[in-house]
Amino acid sequence: MDSSSLSDLEIRDAVSAAASIAREAGDYLLTRFGVARVAYRKASLDDVLDADVESERLILTRLQADFPEFCILSEEAGLVGAERSIRWIVDPLDGSVNFQRGLPVFAVSIALAAGKSILAGVTYLPMLDELYTAIRGKGAGLNGETIAVSQTAVLEEAVIHIGELERTGPDTVSTEQLAELTRVAHLARRIRLVGSSSADLAAVASGRADALIMHGGEPWDVAAGNLLVREAGGAITTLRYENGMTLTTYSNKLLHTRLTDLLRIG
Repeated sequence: MDSSSLSDLEIRDAVSAAASIAREAGDYLLTRFGVARVAYRKASLDDVLDADVESERLILTRLQADFPEFCILSEEAGLVGAERSIRWIVDPLDGSVNFQRGLPVFAVSIALAAGKSILAGVTYLPMLDELYTAIRGKGAGLNGETIAVSQTAVLEEAVIHIGELERTGPDTVSTEQLAELTRVAHLARRIRLVGSSSADLAAVASGRADALIMHGGEPWDVAAGNLLVREAGGAITTLRYENGMTLTTYSNKLLHTRLTDLLRIG
């Protein structure tokens, strides 16, 4: 494959390989579900599990063997290989706290990018055996079937997922986030905090949730899911605040303007 541009066939072949690798990593994770141990602490309140490390090792080994001309950006390993225009973006275990505690909401996420553009993405939820795929301009699918965002048009009927709250910085940051959450909670039918951004984004893309509101987010948290939502017909808006915070809204297009305007208040 050319490291500067990829044909449609090459992208489809890459997605097929990534899907196989994600399933392999998912099968491994199932053997460690609920019994993983902390390998080391990356930051305050951020433990890395032995299952994180092994899942990442498995994925990176396969990607490097199959696509030696691409570099990889992975959550724990960082940038692997010389910087190149085409890269894989990997989250080997998204939802590690759920995973460690025996809660069945976690995912493996692999995206393919060219520069700042996401070409394709794979999200695998092992406990449900659900494989989500998206290719830019080609739509999104779940286990080979086309998916689309919901058609919920009324905020009062919407099920809205909430990403993790930011816990660093001054107390005013948490206060602002809780104020946003309160405004949404008073209007929406239900709100959910499930603990995995990959699972959240898959829920929006498949119409199981009507929106996701998420602060921050590293590339490996959202790369595959961003494309999944867009290719399923959704809309994405990121608001940037003076204090440096970012807030991203993912939803169907019928709800998007009202929900985003609601979050701009204050």
